[in-house]
Amino acid sequence: MQVGIVFELKCPHAVTGLIGLGLLTIQTILPSLFKEKPELRNVHGILGSGIMALFLVHAAFGLQLGLSY
Repeated sequence: MQVGIVFELKCPHAVTGLIGLGLLTIQTILPSLFKEKPELRNVHGILGSGIMALFLVHAAFGLQLGLSY
């Protein structure tokens, strides 16, 4: 059993988690720009759907990681 693999960037679960958190940060900034650029509402919706898909993959990697121990 490898100790600490959860926190290494070699682990796909950690990578998808960090990418997801980065995208969520962008997602939270977008509403403040809606008044200036209304077309960003579509980007906000599409990005939100993509983030949910990414977190489904993230959950699958987490399950796989958990079952490997």
